[in-house]
Amino acid sequence: MADLESLEGGEGLAEAIRSDCEEALNHRQRAIQKYAIRLASLEREVSKEEMDELRSAELSEVEILELIHVVGFFSHINRVAEATGVDLETWMPPKQE
Repeated sequence: MADLESLEGGEGLAEAIRSDCEEALNHRQRAIQKYAIRLASLEREVSKEEMDELRSAELSEVEILELIHVVGFFSHINRVAEATGVDLETWMPPKQE
């Protein structure tokens, strides 16, 4: 599994995000982050304006679909873990009761 330093932005990105996430991300990355957070907490359908914001950040229709699938997968796995009390990551501290 790739660590954050090996992804787009290179060395220092992880520390920059820990320090100031908004400042560390470029326009495209901020649009992806905003949409992912919105989609993960979805209480209604996504608006046309929200989709247009991704397109204006130069995401293709395929990339938007991939983003929707990734967020949906992680949301699903998180809900299953929460419902069953399973800690999926060994590096995470155990859930406090």
